[in-house]
Amino acid sequence: MRVVKLQTDCGAPLFVVEMPHVHSAALGILARAGTRDEICPEESGLAHAFEHMVFRGNQRFRTSEQLTGYLEKLGGDVNASTSPETTFFHATVPSRYLQESVEYLYHLVSTPTFRSQYIAPEMDNIVGEIKSRNDDPEEFVDDLSDEIIYKNHPLGQPVLGTIQSVSGFSRKSFLRWQEKFYHPNNFSFIAVGNLNSSKALQTFNRFFRQTSKKPGNRATSMPICEPSQKFKLVRRSVEQVHLSLATAVSGANNDATKALFLFERMIDGGMSFPLFQEVREKYGLGYVVNANLTPWSDVGTFKFYLGIEPKKLPSTIKLIFRIITETVGNKKLFREAKELMINQVSMGPESSSGVLQKLAMDLELKNRIVTPAEVIRNIHSITPTDVSTAVAKYLPPENFIQAMVAPKGFRPNPSPL
Repeated sequence: MRVVKLQTDCGAPLFVVEMPHVHSAALGILARAGTRDEICPEESGLAHAFEHMVFRGNQRFRTSEQLTGYLEKLGGDVNASTSPETTFFHATVPSRYLQESVEYLYHLVSTPTFRSQYIAPEMDNIVGEIKSRNDDPEEFVDDLSDEIIYKNHPLGQPVLGTIQSVSGFSRKSFLRWQEKFYHPNNFSFIAVGNLNSSKALQTFNRFFRQTSKKPGNRATSMPICEPSQKFKLVRRSVEQVHLSLATAVSGANNDATKALFLFERMIDGGMSFPLFQEVREKYGLGYVVNANLTPWSDVGTFKFYLGIEPKKLPSTIKLIFRIITETVGNKKLFREAKELMINQVSMGPESSSGVLQKLAMDLELKNRIVTPAEVIRNIHSITPTDVSTAVAKYLPPENFIQAMVAPKGFRPNPSPL
């Protein structure tokens, strides 16, 4: 995969990957504005709400129906996502509709109208989204563990915000957010697929003409801090305990995080790996169990999620840490996890939209593009000592917090670690 970096007239970089063997073009605009840029609690969820509101109409497409229908009726697909670091707007279309797609994305981020009559209904939609997430115990404990680990930092706030904050957003809120973050020096453009680099540059230059003197956004780094509590329980009308066993780790650019990614595959690379085989298959302790490493640019989390019977909670937690201890030095699993990761990277550049998402993630977390060849070299460079050192530093039992949703009447031991 060859990535060409070009400079547009407006000042934003354009990253192009030509894939002449496909019939599609995937285009994206990455805005460096996310949850961590919000002033909490009053702006909690504003980055995500802004993402929603731009689909309610702009100067070119006046209504939601016109806006969403334009590319859909060309056989295309459009979507957006908000994270703690960025907001990403993207479209995939038949390659002959490059110009239409870029024009569409331009108006999406540059000319939204934020009509007052659409704000309350859309905020009600987001409130419904918040309630739906809160109704899902797995999602709820995930947010709860972030709240504990990141304390009062915006990273500890849910991307969706709160019902109170979202209900208070006004047209002024969105105009202020747009003025602060939506300008060329805070954008990165991406074009992938059956297209020509020069033509892609010309097309972006045709629509994105205005320059800006505003600086690009660079969020203040957050150090790993000691959580203010180790245990938090919410009782609900559920039948199982839903547990997020979590700890803070280093950021995406740290070598220790790369080693922890490999260790995550060593214990949870699939159904044949120790976490699933031990917790579910051998002992029947829980139907759902997984491990997940989520790094942001400066900090991250390593989490286990468990859905288990209340009486099995202590033995399951003990088993989790036994698996960590027994897996970390396993040379066979080390080799298998490496091969798994390398093969997954090798299969990555299969579609224009897949490559687009990969490039966007690179820019979000590393502020640069990492080629598959570089990723594979990095995987090869990880040693067993790197893994054992990272695990010893970040994954000892005493580092973990517990966030859980449990049945009413459940009486846990708050310190089973």
